[in-house]
Amino acid sequence: MVKASNFLEVPIEFNKAFKATPKVVINDTSGSGNANNITNCKVIVASGSITTTGFTARFYNNTSSNVSSFVANWIAVYAE
Repeated sequence: MVKASNFLEVPIEFNKAFKATPKVVINDTSGSGNANNITNCKVIVASGSITTTGFTARFYNNTSSNVSSFVANWIAVYAE
């Protein structure tokens, strides 16, 4: 749960380490088609958190209510 006007950091570990720091793209899919949910709940990759073994996702709840769950898709890519 993410309390109102707060955030939660979630460590993500890659199945296999990259040779160098990859690029990470993350997309919040928590809205379930509800535009208000998509607007009010945000997810980002925490600044400076990407390593060869994982990253930290930061889920923001900028509403006045607690949010019980977030859903996000992500991909990490490294091109030699």
